[in-house]
Amino acid sequence: RTARRFHPDQIRQKVRYSLRKTMAENGRMIMPPDPAPDPSPVVLAVRVPMHSTIREGFIHFPGHSRKYEDIAMWRDLRHGRLWNIRLNSFEYLLSPDVGVSEGMRLIHDFIHSSAGNPTLFDSYCVSQRLMNWITFFSTHEPEDAVANGFLWKQAHYLSQNPEYHLRNNHLFDNAFALIRAGFYFGEEKYFQAGQRILIEEINRQILPDGAHFELCPMYHCIVLWRMLETIDLLRHIRYDYGPLRTLLHDTSSRMLGWISAIEFGNGELPNLNDSADNGSPPLAALRDYAHELKIKIGRAHV
Repeated sequence: RTARRFHPDQIRQKVRYSLRKTMAENGRMIMPPDPAPDPSPVVLAVRVPMHSTIREGFIHFPGHSRKYEDIAMWRDLRHGRLWNIRLNSFEYLLSPDVGVSEGMRLIHDFIHSSAGNPTLFDSYCVSQRLMNWITFFSTHEPEDAVANGFLWKQAHYLSQNPEYHLRNNHLFDNAFALIRAGFYFGEEKYFQAGQRILIEEINRQILPDGAHFELCPMYHCIVLWRMLETIDLLRHIRYDYGPLRTLLHDTSSRMLGWISAIEFGNGELPNLNDSADNGSPPLAALRDYAHELKIKIGRAHV
């Protein structure tokens, strides 16, 4: 039934994606040589609060927590695939409760047990890991050649296998991750690959009134958050990316206008389509981030 909803090009892209994923899982994809290039920290002006953390030996996600003392948890599906995806995406590393030693222990547990992990070459999870590990490494700056080498190969894999078959917010995440990895490792081809996808998807997914075309407030806020982070990142790049900066500024302004227009008086957002409580950054935090970046809230046409 899922295949029936795919366009013919998506089916072709699904076959291509699956073949490349299988090649990587079987060690047949050519990977870049070690060591990874010396990284450049990604310094962001604002840390947007999220809803997962680690505290007293437990990983906490909205609605569920579990202990993490054993490395077998990375493949544990008892709490559902969505929970496992979030676990393997490492969003909780960015919680202020997580110190460098605890975070690096989790990262190395993941690396050492990564063989056979179904998320290892899942491009959505790879995108999340790239963004979250790079932010964590940039904050704490551990000198860890093993972790950076692993991340370097994950970035290469993503550059070879974006999720064109799923499109939508998955491609946005692929693009944001490649841009961040390109800056972190000083690898222009990753940056350019991410920029190309990002421009295509902004033109395809963001409507003239600023709405994300799935009309899901949760997805809208996640895309807006990553867009603001990318604007923040571009402030540290010496090269001229003026057209990209302008596009991101204009788009995020329109997106802020649309999401602000549907906000309830108590500050909550409607749970339309796939939205869920605590599934995205708070809108108030996104407005503060935009203000820090001197982005004005656009006029809404809802």
